[in-house]
Amino acid sequence: HRISERLACSLAGLSRTAYRYLARSGGDLELRARMKALAVEYPRYGYLILHSLLKGEGLVVNKKAMPTAICVTSRIFRNRISSLLFGIPFN
Repeated sequence: HRISERLACSLAGLSRTAYRYLARSGGDLELRARMKALAVEYPRYGYLILHSLLKGEGLVVNKKAMPTAICVTSRIFRNRISSLLFGIPFN
């Protein structure tokens, strides 16, 4: 027997919105890779200068595209700050 989506979700304890959710693909993989490379190449540059470098290469249209990439690469920036402040080696 077939049961409705509403009943199946309520029995499973899952919201119907979560059941229908489709994750968007990460279309900015090239941007992330280049940002990581630039962060390693220029360890003292902040995100604004990195943004202008990426914009010069045609990878970023505006600054609104940067937060996602920055969240993904935040580990690089945190490690870089730790290495500058505390002398911890940056990998």
